[in-house]
Amino acid sequence: MKHRKGSILIFLISLSLCLFLAVITIYSVDIRSKFHQKSIPYPMLAYGETGKILRELGSIQPLENKDSVEGFVPNIVEFAQRAAKERKKWLLLDKFKKYADKGVFGYIEMQTKEPLVPFNIFSKGENEWVRNVNSRIKPNKIIYPFFLDLDDPEIYIRLILYNKKHPVTIKGMAFFLKGSHPLVYTDPIAFNRFQQEGDKDYFKTTPYGINVLPSDSSRLLQGKLSFKKKRIAGISKYHKKQGNTQIDLVSKANHPLLKNLKIKKDELAKISENQISVLSIDVDEVDLHSKQHGILTNFDEHGRQWERLSYVRFYRNGRDVFSNFSGIRLQGGDPGRKEGLINFRLFFREEYGKSKIESRKLFEGAVGDIKRLAVKQSEWPKWPLNSPIAYDVSRQIGALAPPTELVLLYLNGKNLGLYYIVPHLGEKQLKSMLPDNDYQYYRIRGIQHEADRHFIINSFYSKFKRLESINEAYANQYFDLENLSRQLFSFLVNATGDFCQGIALKGESPGSKMFWYSWDMDHSYVDVPLEIKQLEIEARERWEQPPSILGFLYDERGRKKHHCGRLQLFRRLVNEDLEFREKTKHLFSSIMNHQLTEEFITELLENYQDKLRAISYPGGDEYIEILRDFFKHREPYLIKQMQIHFPAESPIMCNVSSDIYPINVDGFIKHGPYQGTYFPGGTLSLASEGNRDFNYWLINGNKVEENNTIFSIETDKKCHVQAVH
Repeated sequence: MKHRKGSILIFLISLSLCLFLAVITIYSVDIRSKFHQKSIPYPMLAYGETGKILRELGSIQPLENKDSVEGFVPNIVEFAQRAAKERKKWLLLDKFKKYADKGVFGYIEMQTKEPLVPFNIFSKGENEWVRNVNSRIKPNKIIYPFFLDLDDPEIYIRLILYNKKHPVTIKGMAFFLKGSHPLVYTDPIAFNRFQQEGDKDYFKTTPYGINVLPSDSSRLLQGKLSFKKKRIAGISKYHKKQGNTQIDLVSKANHPLLKNLKIKKDELAKISENQISVLSIDVDEVDLHSKQHGILTNFDEHGRQWERLSYVRFYRNGRDVFSNFSGIRLQGGDPGRKEGLINFRLFFREEYGKSKIESRKLFEGAVGDIKRLAVKQSEWPKWPLNSPIAYDVSRQIGALAPPTELVLLYLNGKNLGLYYIVPHLGEKQLKSMLPDNDYQYYRIRGIQHEADRHFIINSFYSKFKRLESINEAYANQYFDLENLSRQLFSFLVNATGDFCQGIALKGESPGSKMFWYSWDMDHSYVDVPLEIKQLEIEARERWEQPPSILGFLYDERGRKKHHCGRLQLFRRLVNEDLEFREKTKHLFSSIMNHQLTEEFITELLENYQDKLRAISYPGGDEYIEILRDFFKHREPYLIKQMQIHFPAESPIMCNVSSDIYPINVDGFIKHGPYQGTYFPGGTLSLASEGNRDFNYWLINGNKVEENNTIFSIETDKKCHVQAVH
């Protein structure tokens, strides 16, 4: 009996022990699983304090991600969320909590077929370069997070790879600094912005990110991280809720702003009679200058929470064009604001009384409505009208550009001097100005929305990047090539240095083509690197400054590739399709002959000169004279470059006269003698306009009796034409 009881006791003890061990095992597995969820994936052993903490934690197996690179289209929102989750895993570790308030968390997704590719990550804040990571890329692993023991708002990152046989595909990078907006790079456009230094020739952009090509030597990817601080904005006393701009206007007639207008309407009317319109903006002084939430005091802040209530009045030729409440913010980027370039943006919303202003009230001949209006001052010292004049020239050429008008700006009764108004070309605003509003919209500048990036990559880059050769017939299915050509020619004519910006649009309906709309042409006419930035470069004549015909048209062989996608497309078409090449040449001569005429430039500059004189603008006459000289020499300079690119095809001067005017030359009405420059292979079309008693054309001494006739331009042949009635 005792033996039986002993056996039972041993059995129960053994069973209990088994159960205990099983529980411990299960618990350990669960603990390990949870620990892995909080772990830092191997093989990231960062340098310094980060490395010490990791070594204390011991070796941890990697959490593998077997996603395939093929077909991968980066989604910036999802990518940022994945990176943020990895960051939380780090900060869940007890020994890492002290880094919750400092340090930069980095996150890279990359993959290669080559086993164990070494790579290093260096960082530099205020001091010299420091190696933070010394590790390897594994073929079955994609995610590589790390920490930098720095908290500078500007940090340089250097990634060095040693792949010798297979490319390394970098699908995306993200960086986090507490209290700042995250920096995310997931597509070719973003990588090009980041990669300002490094071995650019050995990085190939793809719709998935970038490929680092193999080499016997190392590859360097380097860029600067400029974090933008998140700050809590003060709430205007007119805001019920921050970020929603809910305004209680009570009774408009009794509103405090109306009771305290700093300048009377009669005075505004009188000032506006002097050739330049007047824009008067009244804002509560607290909303301008309060330390806590004044927009001028906090000039580096952005967003809806920094919009304040204003009362706006616009006068032209002594008349009140409109008066209305509106929202007001600062306009433009931080570098300009810090240098004192203070511009404004007005928002017309229903809560302010009117949600829009008819465009024609502000801009002659404009269509649509104004929902957002930018109020901008002179861009550069002694160069007050770069963008307005460049926009005028661009529209004359046939490119799409916004209308503008010069104004004298009064803020709370104080004369701030010469500004100009222009529609703020946000998505809603631009769509209201176009005949149809079902366009996809892409802003070629600054931080991009995830959907916009997908649009430009899928609708633009994927259509020509991978093709070995491209022709007009193919490209014309997807892009408005005449719009593209005229826009690029407008940059050439105006010498717009920072031309790779603007807006791309494409209709939603099948078969719609992408086209482009220009903005921000302030780098026109002035040689910014030489005159403004005062860089040590060889001096050049103003009309010889880039961009140039040679830079636009030469192919990529042996040359550094330009980052501008539109230029890449245009350049490839010119160099790979002879028919498009010929069209380009003749389109250029047509623009110079019939649109950018001496008469147009003379009238345009005289109009602006009269306005500058009306307000005694200092140096105004000198500025206009510089522009006259620029346009006088710019056309011959560009034509000479065309001859270099199209050798042995010297341009031919055609002279056309008539005993009765008007006449029609190339579809343009001429009210006097005409002279134009043509390239061989082009044509001169002629017609007598509205005269029934036409007899014949005398072309190089030969009679041609047909009223509507086309004359072919040939090498070394004269081109003298007279209409005889």
